[in-house]
Amino acid sequence: MATIRHEVAINAAPQHVWDVVRDIGAVHERLLHGRVTDIRIEGNHRFLTFPDGHVITELIISIDDNSRRLAYSVTSGARPPLDYHHASFEVQGQTNPARLIWTTDILPDTAAPEVRLRTHHGIAEMKQAIEATTPSGWLDDTRTSYDTVATTYADLTRHLLDETPEERAALASFAEIVRAQGGGLVADVGCGAGRITAHLRQLDVDAFGIDLSPGMIEVARRDHPGVRFEVGSMTNLARTDGSIAGLVAWYSLIHIPDDEISSVFDQFARVLRPGGPLLLGFHVGDDSQLKTPGYGGHAMQLHVYRRQHSRMRAWLDDAGFVVEADRTVTSAESPLGGIILARHNITDRITSLAARMPGQAP
Repeated sequence: MATIRHEVAINAAPQHVWDVVRDIGAVHERLLHGRVTDIRIEGNHRFLTFPDGHVITELIISIDDNSRRLAYSVTSGARPPLDYHHASFEVQGQTNPARLIWTTDILPDTAAPEVRLRTHHGIAEMKQAIEATTPSGWLDDTRTSYDTVATTYADLTRHLLDETPEERAALASFAEIVRAQGGGLVADVGCGAGRITAHLRQLDVDAFGIDLSPGMIEVARRDHPGVRFEVGSMTNLARTDGSIAGLVAWYSLIHIPDDEISSVFDQFARVLRPGGPLLLGFHVGDDSQLKTPGYGGHAMQLHVYRRQHSRMRAWLDDAGFVVEADRTVTSAESPLGGIILARHNITDRITSLAARMPGQAP
């Protein structure tokens, strides 16, 4: 018998997490919105309907409020087909963050790799769904801080690419890969005032921008009329699976806490089509600093995280990405910046275009 166990930290009070998990009739609304389209409860049985019409039947074995544990078994419709299934959710902790543990026992053992992948993505989506409806201090701080400095930030960063030839080369390589794969929508996630989005469109890429800060989006729309910008969060991208041809996160991961990075990369992997390129820019280092006065001396309250290439590569590998190239640069963008070009869900490394980016990984 194979046992599969996933554990994640959720930025919410444990009782709130348990309230969501134990609400067995609202999985399609509170935990897996879009993944599950309907729920029907008949006695101790739960029927889950998926977008393709497929139905999975579960037996709810127990709901223990004292131990905050829900046990259930799939009795029909399992994907992949199973001879035996027993699973449980358990919520641990006394204070924020809570820990959600999902344990699954299955037969045959040969089904374990596929079940492990499905449950890995499932628990990441549950984490995102719960946190999206829970006040989050670091997200609120980031949004408020950039709302405050939006206009000044745009003024100070507008011409940075003019001074950074290596960064322009990386963006050009990324754009060429997208075009070579037939084009399609490209997401500039954490787009700020829209300068990278606009540059990508000059490279003949159908780019649009997403940012957490409404103030930044307002400035982006003002400075780049006719380009599509929308308010959103990389922690919960409002895009269907495989709908994005390429994704850029240009120095926008620098405010994401370490324990959130994996779930963000899972979001990137979810929305990217197979083989779609991912381009990252980030500060290189091993520390974090609290940024208080910010751009133009305006008040900000958020952390800036620096990471080594090895950590970024490990997180990307866990999310199913293959790193094609990485490089450390010193430029107007960052005193010590990192650039990584990766691809999602490919079996063969295709390096002919990525090789044009300086510093190709071996």
